[in-house]
Amino acid sequence: MHAKSDDDLIGSLLVHYKIHFEKGDFATFRYRPWSIKMFITLLLISVDTIPPVISNCDDGLDLTQGNPGNAMYETHENGSITYYWSYPQAEDEYSETLNITTATREEGDTLFYPGRNKVTIGFQDEAGNTAICTFEVIVSKLH
Repeated sequence: MHAKSDDDLIGSLLVHYKIHFEKGDFATFRYRPWSIKMFITLLLISVDTIPPVISNCDDGLDLTQGNPGNAMYETHENGSITYYWSYPQAEDEYSETLNITTATREEGDTLFYPGRNKVTIGFQDEAGNTAICTFEVIVSKLH
C-alpha cells in the first residue's frame, strides 16, 4: 500500500492565514480543508527594535563647582581624584547576552586627572540595537 501526500490530492487547496501580534510577531497557519490530515505550521518571528535599557548611568561629577556633597571621591597630591562610581549595567527584553561596544573606562577604573574626563559605555543587543551611557568627571586642581 502506498500512502499519498496531501500534495498528490487532486484539486487540493491551500488555505493560508497570517495573524499579526504585538512587537512584530506573527503566526502562519496553513491547511488543506478536505484532506484527511490537517497541517498547522506555527512560525513566530520576532523583530527586536527596542534598545537595551541602561541602569546605573552616573550623573558625573563637576568639581569646578566645589564639593558636590554626596559624591564619594578622594583627592591626591598630584591633583587627580579617585571617584567611586557604579559601572553601568544593561538589560534587554529579547536578548540574554549584551555586548559592550564602547568603553572608555573599565569597571573599577576610578582614577581621574585634572580636566574633562568623558566616560562612555555602550551596549548592543543581539539584534544590533544600541544604548549608550555618557557622563563627565570634571576635575579642577583642589589646592
